[in-house]
Amino acid sequence: MRNWVYWKFTDGGKRQSRDRSTYDFALACFLIEQGRTDEQILAVLQRKSEKATARRDAERYLKMTIAKARQRKG
Repeated sequence: MRNWVYWKFTDGGKRQSRDRSTYDFALACFLIEQGRTDEQILAVLQRKSEKATARRDAERYLKMTIAKARQRKG
């Protein structure tokens, strides 16, 4: 699923970088399309995000990622 989510939400995989934050953003976009709430998305990202587990400000980072994904998805 990771590759599919990345491909679907990063312009068909056209972006060259496949970094952890790009995946987090793509996953947030996918969950938004599924109709999930911010709290549900946060819970999923807290479990799945490799980048968040390495950060002291993990919750802040994830909330910003969700906000940016919501902005993109409209």
